[in-house]
Amino acid sequence: MDQLRWNSPTEGSLVRQISTDARSHQPAMDHLDALEAQSIYIFREAFARLKKLALLWSLGKDSNVMIWVARKAFFGRVPFPALHVDTGKKFPEMYAFRDRYGEEWELDLRVEPCPPLETIDPTLPPAARSAARKTEGLKLALAKYGFDGLISPDSALDRSRHLGLHQARKHPDHPALSRQ
Repeated sequence: MDQLRWNSPTEGSLVRQISTDARSHQPAMDHLDALEAQSIYIFREAFARLKKLALLWSLGKDSNVMIWVARKAFFGRVPFPALHVDTGKKFPEMYAFRDRYGEEWELDLRVEPCPPLETIDPTLPPAARSAARKTEGLKLALAKYGFDGLISPDSALDRSRHLGLHQARKHPDHPALSRQ
């Protein structure tokens, strides 16, 4: 039975009406609720099993959602560091956002600057060189803080990995190929 209906013009109104049946039922868990519940479970399991966990925070939409879900998983307080591998190339408003919400949400914010572009292989194409710079920044953070686990939005890792492997095929001595 359709629980929503429109009054016809002959009934004097085009206002949407909700049937009393619809009001008496609790909404069912939808797909997004299920994904959120799975994400919360994963956060809690990772925290329980790993000694030094961190959440990568690029300041983009995907990692902001991850911060939000981590806060929900731990009742408002993320119990592990948020790691920003900083290229120094964000808009000033993004840094203001990071600093404001890092403080407001009481995040253990760790900022690791990427190495200078001049230290990255100049034979790489520009996009691969930029990705390599971020990878080196991440390696420095891992060495500095000793994290044994990182949580990151999948899309960020996929883009980086695919770009790195694509560029590595063009450069046979690229470090990404030594791990395959």
